[in-house]
Amino acid sequence: MIYIARHGETDYNKIGRLQGQRDISLNEVGRRQALELKEKLKGLDFDEIYSSDLGRAYETACIIAGDKKVIQDPRLREICLGSWEGKTYEYLRASDPRYEMFFNDPSTITGADHEPYVNVIKRTDEFFSSLDTCKNILVITHGFVIYNYFMKLIPDIKPIGNCEILKYDRDRNVILREEK
Repeated sequence: MIYIARHGETDYNKIGRLQGQRDISLNEVGRRQALELKEKLKGLDFDEIYSSDLGRAYETACIIAGDKKVIQDPRLREICLGSWEGKTYEYLRASDPRYEMFFNDPSTITGADHEPYVNVIKRTDEFFSSLDTCKNILVITHGFVIYNYFMKLIPDIKPIGNCEILKYDRDRNVILREEK
């Protein structure tokens, strides 16, 4: 089984600011969320633990892993949003009509400073396809990556919260999500 979780909260998450590939650290709430997730996963033995190479995901994974090795993989990075990174959602909604288009269908946006949507899906697919389905694996990554990669399996998927976890049975192509 593959367990996929979003990193803990950052100050950018708290105030509604786009992070993209900016390397923003967890805040105290995010560290507490990671500890709570660690407790929730207690009793599960992971053969491998992977994270994005961005600090917020890696720190979340390390808190959960304890003394186990965490493998950083850049294919799990958040989408690069170029000039939008660091700006608030409110600001972008008010000042850039492309943001609303991106929000509704990220595949429609192309730009010199944005990573193409298809690249995110391709690298994420390469990562998940490389995993050994016979192993118990934990993956810590980012909201956009999780939401957009798995919406083909769950068309009505809602955005994933900080330190929320999904169970992915790749052999059966099924996602299980705990109801809040």
